[in-house]
Amino acid sequence: MTKSYLKLLCTGFILSIITAVFSCCSNPETGNTENSTQPAGSVEAYRLESEQIRPNFEGFGNLSFRRKVDITSAIEGTIKQLSAEEGDKVSEGQTLAVLNNIQLDIRTDHARAALFSAEAAYELAVTRYKEGRLQTESSLISIEKSELNLTQKLQELEHRQGLLANERKLFSIGGTTEESLASMELSFSALETEIGILRKDIQIKKIGFRDQDIIEYGYALPEKREQREKILIDINSLTLKSGMMAAEAELRAAETELQSAEALMNETVILSPISGIVGARYMETGERVRADDKLFTVFDSSEAELIFGVPEEIGVLLTPGQPVELSLDALKGRIFSAVIRKISPVIDAGSGNITVKAKLKDDDEIFRPGMFSRFSLQYGEFSEVIRLPAESLVRLDGSRGLVFSIINGRVYPRNVTVKTVSGGMHELTEGLEAGDSVVLNPSILLKEGDKVDVR
Repeated sequence: MTKSYLKLLCTGFILSIITAVFSCCSNPETGNTENSTQPAGSVEAYRLESEQIRPNFEGFGNLSFRRKVDITSAIEGTIKQLSAEEGDKVSEGQTLAVLNNIQLDIRTDHARAALFSAEAAYELAVTRYKEGRLQTESSLISIEKSELNLTQKLQELEHRQGLLANERKLFSIGGTTEESLASMELSFSALETEIGILRKDIQIKKIGFRDQDIIEYGYALPEKREQREKILIDINSLTLKSGMMAAEAELRAAETELQSAEALMNETVILSPISGIVGARYMETGERVRADDKLFTVFDSSEAELIFGVPEEIGVLLTPGQPVELSLDALKGRIFSAVIRKISPVIDAGSGNITVKAKLKDDDEIFRPGMFSRFSLQYGEFSEVIRLPAESLVRLDGSRGLVFSIINGRVYPRNVTVKTVSGGMHELTEGLEAGDSVVLNPSILLKEGDKVDVR
């Protein structure tokens, strides 16, 4: 130690003694500052009051989106196009990727050709069915015409039969020649033959149009002619109707095959099922994917969840719908509100905590999965407490602290016992009572008994 340093130290010590002497002599009547009538300064005071509050719990948690969708490929193919990357915002129905599958292209072309052929075959079958019904109707008319012709021929035969009888009488009395009689007999016989042929022709035409045909096909004999004709037309066009139905079935099969091929072709376009944020992309352009390969993960960014754990003695006191206040370090401590959605019924054997999930809206879409969060929530029943501002404490060592209490305009140090709550406040458990006042932000120059002006 140098001589200069010793000299300065001694000088400072002497000045301190002189200052103390003058301080004692400054008030010859009292000789100390405790009874001084001059205020030590102006202080800000806080009046302690009793409040009804609930216990508060603070902790840490992480954000997660409530809904997550893994988007997979339903078919095999090669990635032809990718339209989204990690972190992109996407809308429901937006195209994320396009696949290429040559086999599906060929199958779709074949299905279209088969459908075209089936449509043509069905149209032809329908036309034949309609024509067949018209032909059947024409056959009925032809039968009716033949029957009318037969009636006419029978009337003519009856007339000729009378003429022949007269001719024979005349021949018997010599009134006509043998040649004339033979000619008339031959003409009568020809007419009989013609009538016989006509009857056989009508029988042939009536096959399929008889009463027994109607009965054999399971119909009751109709009373009206119109009903009979309709039944007969239906019976005689059954084969064509079956052909039309078979063609229709082939047409429906071709339509189904094309729809199936086109449905698979639609799977080559990968769409986002929800609106949100692309959390991950697992493939690149040109890569071959198999059915059920994962291509993207999309998070629904409209609603996030805070996931955190609480001790079991607190967890059993929580209820769904209870508010939670949280702040995010990544967003510079911005405060957000959440609501408890789900409380796990299981207690973690390792930590003894209960997992809680609280939902919060993300209208600004600023949250990201995994964000670190601080949170606070109240639990249990209300109780009457006295809260002490942290800025009133001169010092705090664990739960023991020191404050300056204001009594009759003077300050006095008081030892207090507190519990840390939140928001810059402590719960006072011992040392002061409701109605007492304490100094806020006390100066280090304050001493016991100093008179102060209270703001």
